[in-house]
Amino acid sequence: MIPVALVVGWITAAAPWVSKVDRTRYAADIAATAPNVVTGKAMVATAITESDFRPAIERCECKEKECDPDASGVPRAVGLYQLHRYHYAGHTAEEICGSNRLASELAARALTGLAARAGGMEEALRVYVGISVGRDDRRVKRRLDLFDLLMEVHPDA
Repeated sequence: MIPVALVVGWITAAAPWVSKVDRTRYAADIAATAPNVVTGKAMVATAITESDFRPAIERCECKEKECDPDASGVPRAVGLYQLHRYHYAGHTAEEICGSNRLASELAARALTGLAARAGGMEEALRVYVGISVGRDDRRVKRRLDLFDLLMEVHPDA
């Protein structure tokens, strides 16, 4: 297990706006579910770019045009990591919205699987945004920039 204090440091460095209480809670979930430091850092970068670590998004209380709505306006993505149905692993959206630990577990599994299939974590971060999305897409670039920052500033991997 990754030390919670280490993950708190990553969140503090990359998302200083997150309250101390939420930072510690999110760090505990990431530390308990990430299989390694690289995946943990990828989870931090993903949560920042997908939800800015906003508790309302964690609870799936999405405003209009948030959470990848379909044509009818119904959200298709849930939780801090904006997980889509194909990442639910048999769980319901309600279960994921009610447990950030579960959302973190599913995000870790998704990122680890994508990294294995895509040829590394950087490519996994791109594919997480969308299979046909290029590296120059602003969403991918921001995610990769955050991941690179965490790898450089906190080279504990």
